[in-house]
Amino acid sequence: MEESETRRLALLPTRASQNDDPLSSGMPLVDVFTLHGRRSASSDPADERAFFLDVLAEYQWARDAAGLMPGTIDKLVKPVIELRDHYATVPWRIEPKHLDRYFAGVGKRARSTVRAKITNIDGFYAFLEQRYAGEISRLFGAAVESPVDPFNRPRHRGDWVFYAPLAPPSRAKMRYARSTPGGASVSASLAANAATGDTRPRSPPSSPCCPGRSPPRSRYG
Repeated sequence: MEESETRRLALLPTRASQNDDPLSSGMPLVDVFTLHGRRSASSDPADERAFFLDVLAEYQWARDAAGLMPGTIDKLVKPVIELRDHYATVPWRIEPKHLDRYFAGVGKRARSTVRAKITNIDGFYAFLEQRYAGEISRLFGAAVESPVDPFNRPRHRGDWVFYAPLAPPSRAKMRYARSTPGGASVSASLAANAATGDTRPRSPPSSPCCPGRSPPRSRYG
């Protein structure tokens, strides 16, 4: 009984003093990094705000180095500051639901304005992820992820256009094409395209009677 009690006590680590270095005290590295992460996660919000201002300034310098005009740079950072001021927090604490709530509520503007603002916000987060994701995770225990996702990303009206493949020409269209000036070559081209599955429209050939001029437009094109 005494031997088992002595072995159990020997396995318990001794408490190190507060001034001891965790590495020199024999603490495993895994525990050291876990302790560092817990301290970083509980950092002062004022430190996060100061870090954000430094990052924002560097973002402006980077865009200036890329050749952008000062007015353009102001337009890039204003939506980021606008969203930060509304929620009184740093960008890496903002989630997609916050972006949705803002631009569906007090931040709602014209469609083109909202699209431009969200695009600029997404661009800032790309810079943040590229240069500071690791440092922000290490210092503040937060993951950098853009609040712009496939569900709230604005689309230009032209982005939704779906170009369906053209159907092969019907026999009526083939007969009409043969009856027009230069129709023999047109109908041959349509037949060749239908045989190969390539039904993209082609520019009509020049009129045989008037070189350099296109034949009258027909219903096939």
